[in-house]
Amino acid sequence: VRSLLQEKVTQIETVIQDLLGFKEELESLRDQATSLVDCRPVGSNICSIIEQSGIKVTPSSLGWTEPLGSARLRY
Repeated sequence: VRSLLQEKVTQIETVIQDLLGFKEELESLRDQATSLVDCRPVGSNICSIIEQSGIKVTPSSLGWTEPLGSARLRY
């Protein structure tokens, strides 16, 4: 039992370290975003961090947001 518990503790410590690294990355992106001057015309793209990252945003990749919209309408 002790070895199983230790294995779980080790797994949890690994996940915590991964989350802390992710948190640091998000904080860095937040800090970068606050230092940027928004000089885009009205109606242009929303987030320069995402746009400059090279991540391809498609309607299918944003499909997860649809339930959020319908959930908001219910309240």
